[in-house]
Amino acid sequence: MPRGNDAIPSWSGFNYQGKIMLLCIMEKINSIILSGKDLSEYEVELELQEDFVFIEKGKSRQFYQVKATLSRSKWNEYEEALEKLINHRNSSNNASADCYFVVARPISDWTSSTNPYKSSVNIYKYNSNEVEVDGVKGPIYTEIEKILHYKGIKFKNIEAIYGSLCIFIDDKVALMHTQGAKERKYKIGFSEFLKTALDAVDKIDAEKEYVIKEKAYEHMIAGLKKSLIDLCQKKCHRKYEDCESKCALKTSYKKILELTDLRKYCKVINPSVVEEWDDEMSYVEYFSKSKIKQYILGIFLESNNSELIESKENTVGMRSEINPLSQGILIPTLLDLAEPFDSIEDSMQNKLQTLRENTEVLDELIGNSITVESNDYFNSSSISQAQITSAWETFDIKEISSIPCDIGFVTVSDLRNYFKENGGNYE
Repeated sequence: MPRGNDAIPSWSGFNYQGKIMLLCIMEKINSIILSGKDLSEYEVELELQEDFVFIEKGKSRQFYQVKATLSRSKWNEYEEALEKLINHRNSSNNASADCYFVVARPISDWTSSTNPYKSSVNIYKYNSNEVEVDGVKGPIYTEIEKILHYKGIKFKNIEAIYGSLCIFIDDKVALMHTQGAKERKYKIGFSEFLKTALDAVDKIDAEKEYVIKEKAYEHMIAGLKKSLIDLCQKKCHRKYEDCESKCALKTSYKKILELTDLRKYCKVINPSVVEEWDDEMSYVEYFSKSKIKQYILGIFLESNNSELIESKENTVGMRSEINPLSQGILIPTLLDLAEPFDSIEDSMQNKLQTLRENTEVLDELIGNSITVESNDYFNSSSISQAQITSAWETFDIKEISSIPCDIGFVTVSDLRNYFKENGGNYE
């Protein structure tokens, strides 16, 4: 039976789910090569019966469900997902197939006698350990090296092969998405993965696009983690790794890491930036560690309330009574309404006009509110909430286009004063 939802557009060789699938396939290919079986008899099926399913001779053999969640560590927190995994297996063409549950954080009580799933679902592990969100690439490299060894190929640039495989997955998923749900071919042969890996040996320099994208992604993740560590030291004078307490800072960090598309999140928190994204290094520039620390993680830290932090689509925010749009969430952003050498009116006019026209992120923002900042290019006092609201609606000097956008605004200074006066965030 189909799962009833279509997550194909969110799949990528550059996210946790796609990387885990690639790792499992590389492992399986090595196993098949060693066994001497025919690789052409094996396929992977995406997002039909489960996140992905391994198929042999048309029969489902292994069902995989992947969760990048970092905030859960008990089996009963995944009970609904585990139940669905078993039901999907049972309703397939092979009710005796193996079920694998992939988590980025160990489930501490998996072997508990109260866990009814421990005998029917396997926790996927690589070398006896769960695979962390930022730890998938190394094991994939290892499995690729094994394939090359079995094929008698000496090749040092494993990164080029890995990049080719990631782009191969992206291209396949993009093709699936254009086909429409009814006509879509959800299966990819294992032979195609092996061919892609071996073809990459002959085109070392062909995947520069991947190298730049991956480096930018790694830089963003590293900056995010460094900001977290700095704030932990400043707030509690302890290392993040040694901290067992639950706090708003750690919760927001984990939810950002769990987002499907970190690149889209980078665009959401920079909603007045539209045309600069063709250059991959722009993601590094607009995900500045110092600004993330001050205006994103720092804001969540000051909120002092982890219970009100939540993620929606490709962004992370908080519920709060200060939110002008009470039905949505308040999203900390890096939107700075000031522009060097511009007047207050002209600067706000230009930034808000650009935001209105930024159709790529409006779907994430409409119905929610965002934080805004104005730096010291404005020599007067900080920009007021009334000024922003007025500018959003219209200006006498230059009319803002009338695209209907239900977005609220909260200045960073107002938000911090609210936190200070109330001892944190409240709904």
